[in-house]
Amino acid sequence: MAGIEHKSFEAPDGGLTFEKGKVELLKFCRGVVNRFTLEPGWRWSQHVRPFAGTALCESPRFQYHVSGRICVRTRDGIQAEFVAGEISTLCAGHDAWVEDSEPAVIIDWSGTIDYATKRTMSDRPECHSSAHEVMPYNIGGKDSDSVHIAQKSFASPDAVRPFENGRCELLEFSHGVVGRLVLEPGWRWSQDVRSIVGTELCEAPHFFYHVAGRFHVLMRDGT
Repeated sequence: MAGIEHKSFEAPDGGLTFEKGKVELLKFCRGVVNRFTLEPGWRWSQHVRPFAGTALCESPRFQYHVSGRICVRTRDGIQAEFVAGEISTLCAGHDAWVEDSEPAVIIDWSGTIDYATKRTMSDRPECHSSAHEVMPYNIGGKDSDSVHIAQKSFASPDAVRPFENGRCELLEFSHGVVGRLVLEPGWRWSQDVRSIVGTELCEAPHFFYHVAGRFHVLMRDGT
């Protein structure tokens, strides 16, 4: 496969429309990324259950909340509310609904992680890229048991790693660590990070969602 894959939800590979919502998907070698757009009044048990055929959503979730407010309730009665800017993980067996009058937009990476074995899609035989973790950073080696609901915000990161012209903020979950890179104009990996890492090029594979700005990459082979 090519060293770089990049796609936009402006041109999705597929999707599904249902009452009060839609899901758009992008297919990558490492799996599928979804964008959910859910209107006020949307509720999983009312508007998606007929498609799913189950009483509750049985798909575990790993999501970035772009806008809006979502409430969830698990099979055993645990309830939580997710708001814009949060990263969340959610166990199988839950209902969800949109609160207030603003649509909820969610980027969902659940299709890139094997929740049973903590491996990515790229570890599977049908994908020919090298195996790696989607969330490769390590903070303290913690590997806690999966919880029903986990939610964190970059407003309160678990760790911050500063470097010249930028910083990386980290949120740690039982499945791995999510990083937010904030890179100032003029930042360049080979100039501002290479001396810290000690390699000629960045040797960490990455799986990004680009929130703002314009970002260039140059691979070893000139791509």
